[in-house]
Amino acid sequence: MYRRTFLGLSLAAMPILIAGCQQTTSTAESAASFADLAGTYTGQQVRADGSTRPMRVTVAADGSYTWDSDGTTITDGRLSRSGGGLRYVNVAGSRGTVTAGQNQLVFRNTFTGNNYTVTVSL
Repeated sequence: MYRRTFLGLSLAAMPILIAGCQQTTSTAESAASFADLAGTYTGQQVRADGSTRPMRVTVAADGSYTWDSDGTTITDGRLSRSGGGLRYVNVAGSRGTVTAGQNQLVFRNTFTGNNYTVTVSL
């Protein structure tokens, strides 16, 4: 009997708890926060062993991007702003920093191996 009463009270109180929740300001980036970086960049990836391959990075205004090489999609990912800098994370599992300046983006996988750099320009 106690269990049934407890469940009944729990279910009755749930709408009150849900109604009391309020959305606060999101820490996620707004859809237009990367409009200044949007575009298609071309360049190359340099691996730690010195080998290279051509790379094209297409960045959308919402911070999502796609890495392509020779017409093949390498990975998709997302940019984020953190502490005044840029970071990236992609579907392949790589994470790192992005340096932006003078129509150029430099991706370094500093958090997951530090074994390549992708440098692309508009």
